[in-house]
Amino acid sequence: MTESQEHPPDNPITPGLLEAEADDWDGDSAVAAEDLTSSKASLHSSILKYREENGRTYHGYKDGKYAFPNDEPENDRLDLQNHAFLLTLGGRLYSAPIPKEQTLHRVLDVGTGTGIWAIDFADEHPETEVIGVDLSPIQPNFIPPNLIFEIDDLEEE
Repeated sequence: MTESQEHPPDNPITPGLLEAEADDWDGDSAVAAEDLTSSKASLHSSILKYREENGRTYHGYKDGKYAFPNDEPENDRLDLQNHAFLLTLGGRLYSAPIPKEQTLHRVLDVGTGTGIWAIDFADEHPETEVIGVDLSPIQPNFIPPNLIFEIDDLEEE
């Protein structure tokens, strides 16, 4: 049996931040969906409406595009997977041959999930703007000032 549930956001992610909306969205998580323009309210609502199936929740935005749940057990699995990669890479966040003296301006984390990699990278590189993009708003509230999360489908034009 499938049903949709409205879950309040745990974070101040700009819901469905798209280029056209970025200019007039202040990113304040205290702003209710009713206070947004009708198109944003609709988008905001669809992002937060999670589908529940067999006791697990799944993202509502582009429902079915990603097969795995977005609930706490899945978030724990993703964080454990991140930890396994860190162990494999000897504690390094990446293996690209970037010289230490080179400044990175912008870094994109595609499919950021819980955002743990993006947070660690932003902490390690405070001079770099880090953007984490995912279909589901499961990232934490407290993030480094040089990091933003966006909910979007990068497979769309």
